Amino acid sequence: MIETVEAKARRLLADGRCQVRWATDEIVVAAVLGATALYEVRWSRLAGWSCSCPEFRGRCSHIEAVRVVTMRPVGKLADPVLS
Repeated sequence: MIETVEAKARRLLADGRCQVRWATDEIVVAAVLGATALYEVRWSRLAGWSCSCPEFRGRCSHIEAVRVVTMRPVGKLADPVLS
């Protein structure tokens, strides 16, 4: 069975293999320890996502792992429940 990008990203996070080095609302820089090497993942408001891994073609598990812990969902947040 082939592991999905999302499942591999969750495994990388659970194993503690993702380190966010810098994060602002303009840029994210992280390192993710893959199966064979340490990969650099970057995001910028202007350029979008990139990863130094050889299989990077727009989306990989390294990017997904960093995205999960650095990006908040887009959309309106629900009002708090008042009691």
